[in-house]
Formats: sequence, structure tokens, C-alpha cells
Amino acid sequence: MRVPSGSMEPTIEVGDQIWVTNAAYDLRVPFMQKVLAKISDPERGDVVVFNDPQTEGRLLIKRLIGLPGDTVVIQDGWVTINGAKVAIRPEKEPFLFQEVLPNGIKHWIKRNPDLASYSSQRAQSFNIPVDQYLFLGDARDNSADGRYFGLISRKELVGRAERILANATWNKGEWPVLRPERIGERLQL
Repeated sequence: MRVPSGSMEPTIEVGDQIWVTNAAYDLRVPFMQKVLAKISDPERGDVVVFNDPQTEGRLLIKRLIGLPGDTVVIQDGWVTINGAKVAIRPEKEPFLFQEVLPNGIKHWIKRNPDLASYSSQRAQSFNIPVDQYLFLGDARDNSADGRYFGLISRKELVGRAERILANATWNKGEWPVLRPERIGERLQL
């Protein structure tokens, strides 16, 4: 899978080619939605590829924040899960924060108040039912994610993103720019 947008920066950058394990959660009949066997449950913090609920045939990649049974409140891009604020640690670099989820998973999020829209600033609350999940982009102020399209059902999950295979960006009429330092970088900690 090639990532065309910056909604998961700084974890995934534009031009990253991602390795996705399609059988991470369910074993399915190829090219069909029929589940043959449940392999595992998605875990909070997983970077997941799923079907876009708004555009048929399009895939999205986001971080799993809310699990079935959770109550998640998001205000101004900051997350509270089951009444506990998700811990964040500011970094020396402006707009970068390390978010620590309740299960101990740490990842980077990018904040840019200049990009924040009104809808991302007002409080939103999600009570997550069985077989539903809430996904957010790591670029909190630059991501069309669960705050906009709502919850995603388990049957829409395609797989878990595991590693960056390569990063190449193309400018019209020029050779691709390769970034070898991104090769093999793990997405799941």
C-alpha cells in the first residue's frame, strides 16, 4: 500500500510504501468479505488499514484509539479514554508530542493549531459498541478520521500495517526521491 496523504505524520509520511498483514485479525475468502476464522482482536495503538466508509473502493490507514466498550472523548485533538486523559509528553521539536495509550503503547502525534478546524476543537464523545472501533490520524489537526466519519465495524478492517518498505516521492518530470532511512521502520511497537 502506498500512502498518498500526511494524515498519519509523523509515523507514516507521504510516499511511504507500507507492508500490511491482511490476515492479522480475520482469515477471509480472497476477494470476498466472508470470514473463515477469527485470528485475533485488534489492539489499541495498532495502525490499521480499513475500507473508507465514505468512498467505495478506497482504503484508509489510521491508528486504533477506541475499542468496543470504551467511552472516548476528544476535545481539541486531545483524547480521554474511559474518563482518563491519555498521557502526552511534549518534545523539543514544535508540534510533536508522544502519546501514551492506556495499554502503554507510545507513538508520536503531530499538532498544528493553524490547521485545526472548528469541528476538531469542539468536544466529541463516542460510546463504542461491540465490533466497532474508533480510529484517529497521528496528524491530529490534519486528518479526516473517526471524528468526521464515525466508527468502523470489524468487517471493514483490511489488515494491520507492520513496516515501511520504502519511501519514494515523485515530482513531475523528475527522478523519484528515495529516503533509505525509512526502509524497514516498524509501525507496531
